Amino acid sequence: MSLLKVNEIQNTSGNPDVTNAGIVKEYALLQDQKSAGTYGGQPPNQSAYNERDLNTEVFDTGNFVSLSSNDFTLIAGTYFIHAMVTAHRTNQTKCLIFNVTDGTTLAYSQTAYCSDGSYGNQAINMMARTTITGSKAFDIRMRVNEAASNGYGFAAGHDTEIYTQVFITKEA
Repeated sequence: MSLLKVNEIQNTSGNPDVTNAGIVKEYALLQDQKSAGTYGGQPPNQSAYNERDLNTEVFDTGNFVSLSSNDFTLIAGTYFIHAMVTAHRTNQTKCLIFNVTDGTTLAYSQTAYCSDGSYGNQAINMMARTTITGSKAFDIRMRVNEAASNGYGFAAGHDTEIYTQVFITKEA
């Protein structure tokens, strides 16, 4: 087995400045946090994609995102977005990342089946890469075939409950 040790990375001028060298420096994490024992909520209906809660900015190393009323707004740039949500007893379930500013879908999740006869949460992921030339607002939405009372997630009862997470990397 080979081992590579790196003490310093330099640009082509020999300087340790690695700006734009593919090393991620700016990233943010947004979450829907609820107190211990609080369930994720009930989807309001089965006929449309419904907005998921986002209420906490955990960190934002580049000050490029703001969070308000479940929408996250990004400044101009290129981003990789990975969103994760939970579903509980919702049967056929699909999620999406929605561009609120333009009224368009940025990305869909994989299809998930969360049996209305089971008691486990299903994790659903969405990923997208986008370049925007001005500030734009986005949100996370979910559509279900069964609007179960705890369809947005079953509480574990330990510490802070987290039902939606959005990890954003600013690439440029």
